[in-house]
Amino acid sequence: MPNISVKSYNSIRILNIHKNIPGAVLKINNLIKDLNLNISNQSLSTKKEIGYCVIDIDIDIDIFKMITPSVLEQLNQLDINIKSRVLYI
Repeated sequence: MPNISVKSYNSIRILNIHKNIPGAVLKINNLIKDLNLNISNQSLSTKKEIGYCVIDIDIDIDIFKMITPSVLEQLNQLDINIKSRVLYI
């Protein structure tokens, strides 16, 4: 796994492992944009054919908890997605 460091507090964090191909992060960011969410911090690291993206979202935690299943379902449907997870930090 690539080494990555992102500092954030009281936010939502999406962790995404994806295929390291051109346009992969664009697909993830477009999905977030289409959900009308705002990225407050983002970091990307790659290692050979794997990419690892950490995305912090500005949104009330209670509201995000209601849409988390939809966010994960849509991320999992992306052809570049390997695994996604949401953390409440």
